[in-house]
Amino acid sequence: MTVTDKKRPIPLLQRLLHSDIIGDASTYAEEWGSHFDFMYPLTNDRKMWVEQLAQKVFYWTGIADLYRRARHRRGATIQMYHSVSGPEESRWIDPRFTIPPQEFEAQVRFLAAHRNVVPFSGLVDMLERGENPPAGTVVITFDDGYLDTLRVAAPILEKYGLPAIVFLVTGYIDRAQNQWGDELFSLFVSHTRTNVSLPEIGQPTVDLRDARAKAGAYSALLSWFISALPGARTQMLARLADEFRPKCKAPRLTMNWEEVRELTRKYPGIEIGLHSAEHLDMTAHDGATAENELEECLRATHRELGIRPEHFAFPYNRVSPTARALVRQYGFRSAVASGEGVLISGKSDRLALPRMETCRSISLFRFRTGGAYPGLSRAMLRYS
Repeated sequence: MTVTDKKRPIPLLQRLLHSDIIGDASTYAEEWGSHFDFMYPLTNDRKMWVEQLAQKVFYWTGIADLYRRARHRRGATIQMYHSVSGPEESRWIDPRFTIPPQEFEAQVRFLAAHRNVVPFSGLVDMLERGENPPAGTVVITFDDGYLDTLRVAAPILEKYGLPAIVFLVTGYIDRAQNQWGDELFSLFVSHTRTNVSLPEIGQPTVDLRDARAKAGAYSALLSWFISALPGARTQMLARLADEFRPKCKAPRLTMNWEEVRELTRKYPGIEIGLHSAEHLDMTAHDGATAENELEECLRATHRELGIRPEHFAFPYNRVSPTARALVRQYGFRSAVASGEGVLISGKSDRLALPRMETCRSISLFRFRTGGAYPGLSRAMLRYS
């Protein structure tokens, strides 16, 4: 399968200026009102916009293909998805972590026609043999265990015959409970109060009508929750619910174990991996806490599915030498995290394989899965 795809003869300027995105933050704001405005400060980055425009230029002018062939680039990329949600569910999920079904299908259709998509375990097999995967080799991963992985993403993958792996956060699956990040985001889009007190992040009063102040509070709370333990998170969410007074509650967004079993039964091309028990940052807590995360998620999958998964995803892509050694000690063949570079070769650290958060622009998606990224961007844009 070639990594060079046919480019339709559409005017270049039109391709470069068009966002390739069917629903962005402005669309959400139009549908659900001003409560969504706080996402603008979090997603509008001029430097990133310029870099993405340049990457579209590289793709649509053919520079990316020339660069890949001239440099003999090889290596796989791992795409990271979370949710693939329709309008009703997407309003409750941070738009940075969800993608509409029509956009996901466009990406999957492109991968099926123009890339070599392999199972996650197949990539690990290649790496264990010391092989360098060809350019255009892609692995599809999903984090957390969203219900739409079963209801939306899996049928699309089956339609095009592509494999994937789902990394489960087993505590939330046990409880069929929404991830803390979704519960927090839900409060920020459904609150009825305009002023709230958040002393835990050093803000006695936050005016939620001010989009920048609201964005700052949301970002600070995300950092607080990432480092907090489960009990503290539960107490904080209860206090925030009293403070924000949401007008409605989000639907269930996470699978339960029966739905996970349905996923594995109906879609044998989907592997199961682990993403911890409670989605704790394993670099921020002591060894006993991190060890308990691994023990509990392994115990849960053995109890509910009768398997012992071999692949792990570090929560928040954060890894340390201690956490890496612990994952190795518990017998995992591989783990994904933030790591050096993006292209994965036989020399890559199998316990810290880097992933890319998938982008919603189909042009950027094509560029970033073809082998020229990130080398060409670094060479031309001078960033590390």
